[in-house]
Amino acid sequence: MALSKILVANRGEIACRIIRAARKLGKSTVSVYSKVDADSLHVRMADEAVEVGPAPAAKSYLNIPNIIKAAKSTGSQAVHPGYGFLSENGAFVSALERENIAFIGPDSKAMKAMGDKIGSKQIAKEAGVNTVPGFIGTIDSADHAVSVAEEIGYPVMVKASAGGGGKGMRVAWNKTETIEAYKLCSGEAQASFADGRLLIEKFVEKPRHVEIQIMGDKHGNVLYFPERECSIQRRNQKIFEEAPSPLVDGPLRRKMGEQAVALAKKVGYFSAGTVEFLVSETDRSFYFLEMNTRLQVEHPITEAISGTDLMEMMFAVADGEKLSLRQGDISPVGWAMESRIYAEDPRQGFVPFPGAVRAYREPRLRPDPEIPSTIQELHFDHAGVRVDSGIDEGGKVQLYYDPMVSKLVCYGQDRETTRQKMVRALDSYVIYGVKNNLEFLRALMSEPAFIAGKTTTAFIDQTWKNGFHGAPKEKAAQRRAEALAVWMYARSAGDSGRISVRSGDEEVEAEIKASNVIFLDGEEREVMHIDKVQETICGGGVVNLVEAVVNQKPELFQILGRERKGWGVTEIIHDGIPWRMNIRPKSVANLEEFCATEVDEHAGDSIRAPMPGSVTSVLISDGDKVEPQQELLVLEAMKMQNILRSDKRAEVKKVHCQPGDVVSHDSLLIEFMDSQPGT
Repeated sequence: MALSKILVANRGEIACRIIRAARKLGKSTVSVYSKVDADSLHVRMADEAVEVGPAPAAKSYLNIPNIIKAAKSTGSQAVHPGYGFLSENGAFVSALERENIAFIGPDSKAMKAMGDKIGSKQIAKEAGVNTVPGFIGTIDSADHAVSVAEEIGYPVMVKASAGGGGKGMRVAWNKTETIEAYKLCSGEAQASFADGRLLIEKFVEKPRHVEIQIMGDKHGNVLYFPERECSIQRRNQKIFEEAPSPLVDGPLRRKMGEQAVALAKKVGYFSAGTVEFLVSETDRSFYFLEMNTRLQVEHPITEAISGTDLMEMMFAVADGEKLSLRQGDISPVGWAMESRIYAEDPRQGFVPFPGAVRAYREPRLRPDPEIPSTIQELHFDHAGVRVDSGIDEGGKVQLYYDPMVSKLVCYGQDRETTRQKMVRALDSYVIYGVKNNLEFLRALMSEPAFIAGKTTTAFIDQTWKNGFHGAPKEKAAQRRAEALAVWMYARSAGDSGRISVRSGDEEVEAEIKASNVIFLDGEEREVMHIDKVQETICGGGVVNLVEAVVNQKPELFQILGRERKGWGVTEIIHDGIPWRMNIRPKSVANLEEFCATEVDEHAGDSIRAPMPGSVTSVLISDGDKVEPQQELLVLEAMKMQNILRSDKRAEVKKVHCQPGDVVSHDSLLIEFMDSQPGT
């Protein structure tokens, strides 16, 4: 008998995705939510909603008794867990089984066998699957971690036995880093999965992360789908995926797929699952990494190239149906890419950045006549673009959960067509109010190694060795942004005289005549013609998305902070690069040289919170003397633990926080005396 009422035990974009799929199949849905999520999009989309606890995930989305109570009180026949939270919690599945509530996923036996990274490796060996060298067992202390790491040989990967998604994972290159990794990973694992167990295995340098999607039914049938390339990661968490992989050919795909199926059949697996492999770029040897007993974040790209709706297949399997496809029916067609949109600051090491979204507009590209109707049936628009989002304008990215805002997915006939489509989609995606990674993703799309398909799991660290500080600024792009800024200023201010533009360290003079912006540099004259300007106002005028033809070429611009009137600072994003410009009449610019600028001589003599979070430990006290790079405190934000360190030799004047404090962005945490000699 088909399940007709589904409780969605998740939040954000995956909860919205499940609700849409259920609605399409005629099933009613129940959302669960924490107190801070009461007004969230997934709550508004469902037919019913039940509060399951306060903000911390351990008291709400991980609260098994409360979620089961919500399912029973609403008459829900089944629970779909999405990914994260309880999606790989065998105890939760067992509890549902005792209550005769269906779980849309594997049974508790298969989940417990494959959801544990330690046990799954032993099972993989028995199934004939290639495995990475490592310690089969639980690490129970920092000293034990060091002993195991030195036996395996550095570098090693320390990671949580339970869960996934990059939480509780660190690479260690020596004894000191192993001890630190043990402390941080066990804390993150406990906070994220209520399971602090760790394992250690050899860290394979310069690998590619390739995974195989499987789907099994309750009748013993298992299929594998074309692979996904997931090598581009930060903090051991995927940030961009594509399918198929630029590295994998047909024979390799078949070998990996057959091993994935053998592993699934070994444990009687049914529903959606993913077998992850590390693949050598040099000889294309591959090793089992782990199996995720759930639907993956990146499932839309597999749906696109295989022409299948994996969510609908999960519902069919849960209803007891046999798989409607055979292995020979599945082969890759076209190319798909997924960019994970996060509320985080790439310029500060990708630290999470929760807050209110003041303006939000998803990309709307021109229709692509090559997009088949089968792709549009998989939630893609006529351009081959799909956005799985869990937020809308005015919504909030919460402090307590993963900072993902949405998934931007593009489909095209080949890799380069899809890459270009992704570039334009990123350029036209408006998110304002929280810092985000759109700029970083746009820069990634233009990297030569990425364009060539030469990416490994070390791609981000190797490409931006000193951290990401923005893409190289091209003069032509800067001039186009300046021209658009001058054109819009002149239109709003009615000023057609001389205009001064300060962009970065450069000051340039311009004047406007009709649609021509004329830049003046001595005897040089550079003319930029602005034509066919179309504006979309977002967030009540906070952001303008502008499409304009500049010197006969279509260009996209985002103009930020448009609530300000008259002349002054204008912020423009163009070609993925933010430009901050001071636009004013030439007469005003001439007076600026008489204005003094105050300098804060004590800037940097304190530690402020780089993001909102919770202080988990303070390692220094008033009056302590600290050394450069000394650990000062640990700030937890969105389930990630971040160590704040001293950047100099100094004496602590006052500590302004204590463990348990919840602090906002830029809160004063530690104040120093004047810098000590030798800094």
